[in-house]
Amino acid sequence: MQYTKITRSQGYMSDGLALAKTWFFAIESSAELNDPLGGTLKFHKKNVGSGTNIIEIDSKLDVSDTSRLWLETGYFNRGSNPEYHDALVKIGMITDSNLPIPSQINLFIGFTIEIVQIIDEITKCLDLLRENPTYQVSGSMIIKIMSLIDKARNNYFVPKVNKQDYSIPIESAAHPEYTGVDKLTLPSSCFAKDGNTYYSWYDMNEQLVIDEMMLRTFTTPGLLLLPRHHPLIEELKQKMLASMFFIKRKSPENQITEEILAESENFYLPSRLFTASAIMIESPVGRLSRILNQDIEFEQIELYFTGLFKLGNGSSIMALEMVKKLRRGDVDLVDHPEVIPFC
Repeated sequence: MQYTKITRSQGYMSDGLALAKTWFFAIESSAELNDPLGGTLKFHKKNVGSGTNIIEIDSKLDVSDTSRLWLETGYFNRGSNPEYHDALVKIGMITDSNLPIPSQINLFIGFTIEIVQIIDEITKCLDLLRENPTYQVSGSMIIKIMSLIDKARNNYFVPKVNKQDYSIPIESAAHPEYTGVDKLTLPSSCFAKDGNTYYSWYDMNEQLVIDEMMLRTFTTPGLLLLPRHHPLIEELKQKMLASMFFIKRKSPENQITEEILAESENFYLPSRLFTASAIMIESPVGRLSRILNQDIEFEQIELYFTGLFKLGNGSSIMALEMVKKLRRGDVDLVDHPEVIPFC
């Protein structure tokens, strides 16, 4: 099939084609970010770096069909692709543009256009580094990635959401029990409830994907390649672990009375909190598992993948086995023990 031909339209895009484009971007971007060989399509770019072993690109030189396809499937905002955007709105795959939030969320891939922009920039770098594995991406390209990450950090779906544990204060107009005249009605899939506390799955996913992109930038040879125990990596690791509100610590003083989906020596997953929505963050958690160095950290991530498996996500068993190998030290990450693997 010639994908570049089916992306062309005459002022209208069918629902099926819009959904297929979103699906294509989800699969292709995952391959670009996580597979050592990248995705099926490659950007064709000329390295215009003036320094020895420095990678720099000029986006104006990127005019290949594959590059256009990437842009047409990933950039779902109306300013970039109005027909694509309108078709996704029609089938309910994008949040209402009238909601008082900074950016619309694509509910299929689970994040905003700002995340797509970060992925776009990082995958450009990864493609060039795969061709030139001993090269270094230029400082200006790294600064651009970090500036996009900083911009995306300001996004939210639920107003006033706590971006540390993603709890929703009662003062938020989107809180399910808020009674003000400015109340916002959001999809029920956005919320998780623990007693009287509500959490936002959507905000958690958006921010953890940003964490994943930052971790990718920190740890990739040719980007920053920080040492494994660098304070910035440790800070990001602790942030990601603390954000997983569905993992509860056991207490010797209090007996667990609620229904449990899965448990380990020190933690458990309440059935009411750990639902199928948790699969949204599988990729960030997988990336996180590569930088863990304490048993208590591995225990939490093993429990997460165990929970997904019990919910019927069969592929999680492979991720679980990999985490167990990492915990035992059976995986030779790289030659240098202080460096995180490229893939």
